[in-house]
Amino acid sequence: MSVADARGRAFLTADVFTDQAFGGNPLAVLPDAAGLDEAAMQRIAREFNLSETTFVLPPTRPDCDLRFRIFTPEIELPFAGHPTIGGVLALVHLGRIGLPGDGSPVRVVIEEMAGPVPVDILADAAGGLPRAVMGAPRRPAAVADAPGRADLAALLSLPDEAIADGALVASAGMPFLFVPLTRDADLDRCRPDPSALARVLPEGAPSRLVYPMVVDRAARRVRSRMFGAAAGIGEDPATGSAAMALAAWLAGIETGRGTVAWTIFQGEAMGRPSRLDLEIDLDHTGISAVRLAGRAVMMTTGRLISGI
Repeated sequence: MSVADARGRAFLTADVFTDQAFGGNPLAVLPDAAGLDEAAMQRIAREFNLSETTFVLPPTRPDCDLRFRIFTPEIELPFAGHPTIGGVLALVHLGRIGLPGDGSPVRVVIEEMAGPVPVDILADAAGGLPRAVMGAPRRPAAVADAPGRADLAALLSLPDEAIADGALVASAGMPFLFVPLTRDADLDRCRPDPSALARVLPEGAPSRLVYPMVVDRAARRVRSRMFGAAAGIGEDPATGSAAMALAAWLAGIETGRGTVAWTIFQGEAMGRPSRLDLEIDLDHTGISAVRLAGRAVMMTTGRLISGI
């Protein structure tokens, strides 16, 4: 395809889980990805070299409105949060999804590899950025035990005493290894060790995505980081699929029923502060529903004119 004989393929970039430019998690969105095969999508995601790129396609399921395929620079993901919220809000920005003037929410259902993902979009009454609230394709649940304390400490280049009790692998469509730490200072000094990763979390491990965190139970607040070198993500500024899976861990420290709200702060160590607002509905069975909310700032528009 040459510049002279084609218009190219449009893209947007957005900063997601923030209301400030240059914060949050950058995302590339291709709103018209029909005709691209898997290899082309992977090459394009590698070219953008962001943690993820969202490709918008027609759905293949009758119960879905759109289909998203989501790629890191190295692999395709079955489900992800910031590409879902950012992708939907990019379509709102383009006018592909309209919002009513009365402030009522608009629901779209996104087909992802892990299953249908409902997203409600709400306009801001004061004229600010719209907000997207997404569900999960699966109920958050623990899926595997974690390695031992010494191995977890080695993964993060921390002393053994920095690792708190309760590490586990949980998923809401994408599995993560959650590692609670004892202090904020321990989170700040995490440094992933590639040799420990290869030894402790080899190919085929339940998850190779490591999510250290410090949990403030009284304030229902979490400070976190996410290291995903195995997926081509050195460190992620905001990880929505991890926040939703984290509900499985958080539910274990809640004692009542009803809806609880947690705030997750991520990306501070990278200079890209992000805020993820998580709601968990709890009943006698445990988690009955989970929702994750965020905004996005549209940053750039352009066209891919070569290699597609």
